[in-house]
Amino acid sequence: KSEPIQVTVLDNSVTIYYNGYDNPNIHYQVGDGAWTQVPGVKMNSSSEWNGYGYEYTIDLDDSSFANVCFNDGHNNWDSNNANNNKFEAGVYQYSNGKINKIY
Repeated sequence: KSEPIQVTVLDNSVTIYYNGYDNPNIHYQVGDGAWTQVPGVKMNSSSEWNGYGYEYTIDLDDSSFANVCFNDGHNNWDSNNANNNKFEAGVYQYSNGKINKIY
């Protein structure tokens, strides 16, 4: 008899799989809180989704969304024409300004 696998899921989080810059940073704001310091946080390497080489999970705490943009660490931004991208709880793929909610 096999034992069930235990998986921990943050109920109120955003996970983003990113396709764009090499070694990207994710710069974000949870709800109306403070933004991360520029350039943000290095995204983690990922091979979970073909074509999406980086991922990052943001804990939303008590908020319902995060405002997010990405950069290459050299002042080049992927930021929805400086409007940023709003993500609610869930798992997403992001590529060339297009957001695909996985679940």
